[in-house]
Amino acid sequence: MIFLLLAAGEGTRLRPLTEVIPKCLLPVLGKPILGRWIDQIFTFSDAKIFVNTHYKSREVSDFLTKSYPHNEDIQTIYEPTLLGTAGTLISLFEDQQEDVIAIHVDNFSEVDLEEFVSVFENLEDGRALAATFKTDNYRNSGMVEIDGQHIIQSYVHKPNHSYLNDANAGLYAFPKAVLEKLELEKKRPLDISVDVLPKLMGRINAFRIKGVHIDIGTDLETYQNLDSYLRLHGVNS
Repeated sequence: MIFLLLAAGEGTRLRPLTEVIPKCLLPVLGKPILGRWIDQIFTFSDAKIFVNTHYKSREVSDFLTKSYPHNEDIQTIYEPTLLGTAGTLISLFEDQQEDVIAIHVDNFSEVDLEEFVSVFENLEDGRALAATFKTDNYRNSGMVEIDGQHIIQSYVHKPNHSYLNDANAGLYAFPKAVLEKLELEKKRPLDISVDVLPKLMGRINAFRIKGVHIDIGTDLETYQNLDSYLRLHGVNS
């Protein structure tokens, strides 16, 4: 199974921290957030991990080499010019021709990744899956409308106003049948949430995350208070 870890962002909203450390290596409760995702993925015996890099790519590669030596199931995809999350996804699929689990690693999440993958594997052929979480911070989120069958029927990216409280969590499972049919012009960086999700309305299921889910890159204050917030909500490791 292929996991694409999207880790190339510059983290401009977390400066000056990210002038020294790439966003994907910022620690949460003492562990780099990229490492947290990799450790979860290694519960799958057949996992192949691809990490896209751009900003401070050498630091990311060094971390992977030192933290996961001799592990041939982790590969980096260096992008001298960012392709955008959807551009990276499509390029990887064209090379591998397999289903892809795509993850924005700048999210701390208590998602049950094994359950997420199990739900995906039991969907009807040709259906994608997106994780969602509850939030009232709609201006910084992609808001989704979910029907009684757990199918996403509409999506609005960072609206000024919204009655919805389910948001896109930046964790997706795309089957080969969907990726084969995506028609995207590669004339600019492409984004999964902006360029792919709107094409899948009615054909993508929602997986609601039960625990804490936080984008660590929203602003510096949120990140600096994150460890305290997590401990307050019973998350200690």
